[in-house]
Amino acid sequence: MRALTGGMPRTAGMSRAVRVGLFFTYPVRAVRLTLLLIDSIVSLNSSLTMFTRALRTTLRRAAAQSTPTVRSRLGAVTKAPLFSVFQQERTYVREIRKPSIQEAREMARDHCEMNNNMLMELGALGDHDANQERLRREIMAVDDVEWDAAGDKLAEINIANKSGMGLATFPNKLGTAVALVTGVGSIPMVFQLDLALWFNEKYVTTDVPPPADLETWLETGAWTWTWMEPVLGTASFTLLGFQFARAQMLNMRMKPYSDYMLNRRADRLVAAFPEYDSKILREFALTDDLTTQDARA
Repeated sequence: MRALTGGMPRTAGMSRAVRVGLFFTYPVRAVRLTLLLIDSIVSLNSSLTMFTRALRTTLRRAAAQSTPTVRSRLGAVTKAPLFSVFQQERTYVREIRKPSIQEAREMARDHCEMNNNMLMELGALGDHDANQERLRREIMAVDDVEWDAAGDKLAEINIANKSGMGLATFPNKLGTAVALVTGVGSIPMVFQLDLALWFNEKYVTTDVPPPADLETWLETGAWTWTWMEPVLGTASFTLLGFQFARAQMLNMRMKPYSDYMLNRRADRLVAAFPEYDSKILREFALTDDLTTQDARA
């Protein structure tokens, strides 16, 4: 009967704990055997990989040392490396061509020497100088004047494009000034003892630690941080919220303030010079900066 059950031990007369232990013994053994089989397969695969690499290396060395003859279809006998009948390597070597002196002399050195297609490509990439040259050529074509004479009209358009930018960029200038003052001023506000004592007396009115706890600038910072942390933390989170809102506006193709001002300026420039192509005027205005004078002049 034991032989028919495959060597399973008899559970009759065993306690319940022993039977439960035997119940979990066989799955554990099965898992161990499975892991052992997987390990054996992985080892065999690694051995086959190493054997394949060694065989490949041996065949390459043999191909490099031996040069058997290969008879072509026309009957000619030639020397060829081993396995060249089954695999032919094609090599392509191209010598680098260097420009000549004449080509170097003909190289374009300014936007005025470029052709119209190149200016269109650079203008689409946001190059303002290319868009400025396109506008100059538009003036040449419409007013029937030469390149130098078109510069007067271009200067007039540039002045009209820059007008009103001082007031339009006031929020940006104010934000820059506030950021610089608060960023630099927060350092002495936190670590300078005399300034911290004055600020505490005028605005905070908190208890001053004993002199033994204010001997170094780090101890001063530990004391002032009790009221500076809420201010700086709130300001940082506010700026983070504004930045996240601006990112979502850009995702929805909504124009923040700077883009709004650029588009408004472009519409104003197109309305002021209707005789010229509106697309060229708009791209000229959109790629120009928001300063009150031309930095490229």
